[in-house]
Amino acid sequence: MAALALAACGGSSKTTTTPNRAIPVAVTPAQLKSIARSAGHPIYWAGPARGTYELTTIADGRTYIRYLPPGIPVGDPSLRLTIGTYVRPSPPFESVRSAAAKRHAVVKTMKDGSLAVQYPGRPSSVYLVFPGALYEVEVYDPNPATALRLATTGKVVPIH
Repeated sequence: MAALALAACGGSSKTTTTPNRAIPVAVTPAQLKSIARSAGHPIYWAGPARGTYELTTIADGRTYIRYLPPGIPVGDPSLRLTIGTYVRPSPPFESVRSAAAKRHAVVKTMKDGSLAVQYPGRPSSVYLVFPGALYEVEVYDPNPATALRLATTGKVVPIH
């Protein structure tokens, strides 16, 4: 689950030996909507839920929304439902489809032509890719069946 750990951003100086850490923050649905409007690309989530939304943004274009149940503080190390949106320099659709075939992944084709991909080596993560899109979405849940269900039933959507 390295992709969903509090990711490190490399420093801007070549002499920096300790990377800067991305800091998660608690946000409201209204703040998420504002951030999504200004991002320049869609940011995905699994819709409203009880508890706290933990947002972590990385300078390279990764955005994570982690769902924390009531009483769990921001930054808690426990594994929870997390939706990651990753900006890519080129559309990842074909490369993910090819990798999925080579790695014998579970691939579900959605009504809109997008793919949900669950790799055997990382079953708790399901990757969503969309034809022509310059981003991909990761749906992580400690329960692999929950991750696949959320990714394939239309529950994971762009924030509007």
